[in-house]
Amino acid sequence: MTIGRDTTVMPGCLLLGGTAIGAGCLLEAHSVIRSSVVRDGAHIREFCHLEQADVGPRAIAGPFARMRPGSVIGEEELAFARIPQRVVPGGGRAKRDRAKPGKG
Repeated sequence: MTIGRDTTVMPGCLLLGGTAIGAGCLLEAHSVIRSSVVRDGAHIREFCHLEQADVGPRAIAGPFARMRPGSVIGEEELAFARIPQRVVPGGGRAKRDRAKPGKG
């Protein structure tokens, strides 16, 4: 597990497995992050559950986001609720199972 410089981890946040957290991130209370990558400047809001997910630079997940294995949020994306196992395209928002796969 690695945590970058100037990252804030709030009380009740669990980091498990081979999780890698970038620099300047904010991980809010009561989130569970398991074997995931959270890139520089990302913000994980309260009560999120990430498992084998990839959160892009300066992206925001949550509150209450559920990212399943293989889920990806792109750079500067906003995603909340349940994120399907696919890519959220750049420049948009994912809301409640309506994420659409990117063109790759």
